[in-house]
Amino acid sequence: MEKRAVVLDIASDFNRGDAIMQKAYGLLLQRIDVSDVTGIGIYGYNEGRLADSHYDESKVYFKRIFHGLRRTYNLSEKNSFTKIKNVFSLVNIWILVLLPVVIWGEQKRRYREIISELNNSDLIIWNGRNFRNRKGFGEFYDLLCFIYLPVVVLLRTRKSMVFYGVSIWPLKYKLSRALVMWLLRSPRIEVWAREQASVEVLNDYKIDNRRCMDLSFPVLSNIVKNARNNVERDIEMVLTLTDWVEDGLLYRSNYVKIIANLVKAKATLSNPVLVLPQVYPDWESYTEILAEIVNEIGDDRLVISIQDKLSHAELCDFYLRSKLVVTTRMHGAIFAAWCGASVVSIAYDAGSKWSILRDLGCFETVVNFKDLTTDNLSYALGLAKEQNVFDHNHILENIEKDLQALQEFI
Repeated sequence: MEKRAVVLDIASDFNRGDAIMQKAYGLLLQRIDVSDVTGIGIYGYNEGRLADSHYDESKVYFKRIFHGLRRTYNLSEKNSFTKIKNVFSLVNIWILVLLPVVIWGEQKRRYREIISELNNSDLIIWNGRNFRNRKGFGEFYDLLCFIYLPVVVLLRTRKSMVFYGVSIWPLKYKLSRALVMWLLRSPRIEVWAREQASVEVLNDYKIDNRRCMDLSFPVLSNIVKNARNNVERDIEMVLTLTDWVEDGLLYRSNYVKIIANLVKAKATLSNPVLVLPQVYPDWESYTEILAEIVNEIGDDRLVISIQDKLSHAELCDFYLRSKLVVTTRMHGAIFAAWCGASVVSIAYDAGSKWSILRDLGCFETVVNFKDLTTDNLSYALGLAKEQNVFDHNHILENIEKDLQALQEFI
């Protein structure tokens, strides 16, 4: 009999890090005889048409994708009322979670469809989220956005779930910690953390958990294994960029200047620096900050920005050719490390998730965005030259253990 799984909270494939993890669910679930996989997206039913195009890499691994119960404005054009609409949307979804009898129309129909999918599943996976320690109310707001679907599972079904691959920062606020502990201590949620730093936070919160491997690893292993042999490393340096403003414009300005100085030191007209779209610029745009970096450099011939929407294999083709990758995307570091490049990371949201890079032997070259200076970047670049090849087999053996543990839930 065909086994069925539901994966909660699938995000946009335009972030190739999210895409590779979502693709991994399809690949791994096939290996434990689950052939019917439903995804429930983080984007609302009101943005369904826009969201469909965002699953260009992972959609072939899901038999069906439902868009979420909450009205969202992630993909729609932003205006001065967007934040207000988001708050009303959050209030509305928690009314639905706690009092579903009061909803009607399209939202009621979607709710019934998703409850039916959950009840007919053999396995429910809650796709791992980043529980960051944000400023002010943002930390608690994010948690309320993240957890409504798992709470629906707990309140409206008898099903259990695997929370696969969470990263959790030490949370700043008592209310945030209380909410996380209330939810994740549920005996119906099996918590799997994807790096040791999160294991330690969860242990501190007295939440039972299991360490697992990041879901990108098995897909990258297959890509690199199937890549052409003896690829020439003919690219001196690759950049991936993030336009991060949460910590203030002074830190952003510092980032622009230091990256520009790095390019001026490394690039030549015959061997310019490449900027890769680890996340598509029309999704989380780095176009403006790249323009500022190029302006600071003073010569646009020293930078080539790849505009194509690259698949995972195409991204890896570039990383396999690269000698050095300086990345402000965590999965950019993971891709590059699997492809054997020297890696320096600038952690824009420094915290637990970046310690995944310990598994790949390149955590010592992570520089905190807020601590970025010419000196500590130079130090990291020096360390990167000495990075050792990590133990691929050890990681793959642990992935097999993850699969065996997952099979026990079916």
